[in-house]
Amino acid sequence: MSPRDRATMWMLVILLIATLVGTCTLMIRPTNAHYAPSGWEYPPSCCENDCKPIPCDEVTENAKGGYDWHKVYFPDEKVHESGDKQCHACAVESAVPPYPRCLFIKKKEIF
Repeated sequence: MSPRDRATMWMLVILLIATLVGTCTLMIRPTNAHYAPSGWEYPPSCCENDCKPIPCDEVTENAKGGYDWHKVYFPDEKVHESGDKQCHACAVESAVPPYPRCLFIKKKEIF
């Protein structure tokens, strides 16, 4: 095999590896995450395209801890500080009872 053929073979191997790495990277990216209108990305662990901005005045503290929004109870472990200083809810509202995923609030400014 000539040096030129060897160089061509190595270039093809490198191209193949780069293509495989790129394809694998695209395949493992979460497909269910999406963005708030402000551009802040909802965490994939919370979101299955059911997150949305909500008025902060619709969120109330619950007497047993956690927060309520539209009759959906979010225990403390599902409540996080918002990434854009707005309130957001991620919940399956059509489930009976509604299933809470995550609630994002302005923790330092609300309540």
